[in-house]
Amino acid sequence: MTTPPGNKAPRWRWLAVAASVTLILRATLGTGFSIAPMRIPAAWCLICGDGWLMDAVSNVVLFLPLGVALALLRLRVWQAAVMSALLSLLVESLQAAGIPALRSPSAADIVTNTLGGLGATWLTVQAPTLWRPTLPLARRLLLAWTGVVTGCLILTSVALQPVPSSLRSTEITIRPSPYEYAPGYGWYGGRLRDARINDMPFPDRGSGPVVAEVPAIPDRITVDVTLTGHDTLAYQRAMVFVHPTGDTIPVALLTQDERDIRWDHRTRGYRWGLTKPGIRLRDVIPSGRWADSTPLRLHAEASASTLTLAGMRAGDGPEHTVQARITPLLGWALLQSVVRPADPGAPLVQLAWILVLVVPLVRWGRLLGWLWLLGVAASLGGLLIGGAIIGGLALPGAVDWAMLLVAGGVAVGPWDRPNQWTSRTRYIA
Repeated sequence: MTTPPGNKAPRWRWLAVAASVTLILRATLGTGFSIAPMRIPAAWCLICGDGWLMDAVSNVVLFLPLGVALALLRLRVWQAAVMSALLSLLVESLQAAGIPALRSPSAADIVTNTLGGLGATWLTVQAPTLWRPTLPLARRLLLAWTGVVTGCLILTSVALQPVPSSLRSTEITIRPSPYEYAPGYGWYGGRLRDARINDMPFPDRGSGPVVAEVPAIPDRITVDVTLTGHDTLAYQRAMVFVHPTGDTIPVALLTQDERDIRWDHRTRGYRWGLTKPGIRLRDVIPSGRWADSTPLRLHAEASASTLTLAGMRAGDGPEHTVQARITPLLGWALLQSVVRPADPGAPLVQLAWILVLVVPLVRWGRLLGWLWLLGVAASLGGLLIGGAIIGGLALPGAVDWAMLLVAGGVAVGPWDRPNQWTSRTRYIA
């Protein structure tokens, strides 16, 4: 549909378009995100870097608000797709011209951005039908979405598992790597003292990263190190880099990212183009020159169920610790690398992910009857508990179950009881 002649779209709809475009430009042309020059993928690639699937999903999601805003302006789906493609082409062309630095244009971004805008416009147009379907359509939608959710939870449980090893942790010897610096990250400008990886001591090199090699991937990795100073370069820098023999992809990675310390643990999903689950300590690096007055003691630990990162200044206040439980509901953390599981905004992002999964299930199950709804709830709970047990992950905690209840409440809220707008017989085709 298009806006009828003589009728102007309300101002708030144009404001929604402006806000979504501003969000896109801030995310794609802002200077707050950059990577090391040696890790920038080739220009105009279709499969770009190790995290290509994560990048694809993130780019689709980035253009969803624009697609919704264009639908509210009553543009046709193809018109929204053209506008999304043109905006994406503009962004990638500016990146190709070096605006901003340390970015690379990608043909994959144009494709995924366009799909995001197109998909959001189509879903917005179809929203009334999807929210109030006929009973036969609700049954088909419920069965289809149950398959999608089941697949997401199973794949998440597998993707979060550690890379399998034929050796037990006690049989794995960690030793210094033949690499002088962290592959893909370069040199590190701070000094790392008293470094230990799984209780194996590493010599003080004066400066540079600690690079370790393992013949197989242990199921638990711990890192203890004392940091004096820090690196002054703007992008992410590797401090401790643990990699398998003959493979330059790290299984454990402790990095400095501006003033933050990050801890990432490689899982099976990394080979599928997903990102590594990770956590970070915020603002623990001083903003002054790199010669700090007091050392920073760091402890990092990674297992299949938990990530832990702690830091404490020698003789200067309490220890700061962040921890993330690895559960089957953490799929959102594999699909983007901006918000980490222990960040302040992580609960909101996780809630958004749960809403996407659960609201359609509960909505369509409620329309079909309470027996359908109870079946959906039992299946979802079984998948979460079974996936955690089989994959060796953490069981969903109280916060996870509370978010699931909130998502169910959104779908069956008092604002839209079936008897308020229709009777059950209205749905029968």
